[in-house]
Order: sequence, then C-alpha cells, then structure tokens
Amino acid sequence: MQRILRGIEHWCNTRDLRVNPSKNELILFTRKYKPEAVKIITFYGQQLQLTKQVKYLGVIIDSKLNWKQHFDAKYQKALMAFYQL
Repeated sequence: MQRILRGIEHWCNTRDLRVNPSKNELILFTRKYKPEAVKIITFYGQQLQLTKQVKYLGVIIDSKLNWKQHFDAKYQKALMAFYQL
C-alpha cells in the first residue's frame, strides 16, 4: 500500500495537484477479533490514522462491514424529523 501511495504522490506532483493528507483515513476490513498489527502508512509525510469506521458518501462503513452504526444514525435522524413534525 505504501508503494501505491508514493505513486499517487508522484503522479499528483507531476501534474501540480495536491491532496490533503489530513482528510484521508485508513481502515482495515477484517472479521478477526484482534487483527494483526498494521505497519505505519505515510502519505505526503503524514502518518495515516487507523480508524474503525469511516463515512463515505453519507454511508457509515465500519471495519467489520456491519451496518449497525449506519442504521442507528439514520434511525436517529428520522426520529428527530418525526419529533419536529
């Protein structure tokens, strides 16, 4: 993964593009209870933080591909809209 990220950095630099590394997150998809240690991954000199869940295009995805967090968030949003009526 580190090699691919270096390739992305090089591609962006040759085209005068910039990527904000603080807006990138690292998520490991696994069903293991205790996943193996992950090597440190850097992007533009900043270490990417390993997270348990991310929000992508309005969908909350967790590392075990469980939809509970997403459903709970949508349920709370619908409940608040219902109470406002």
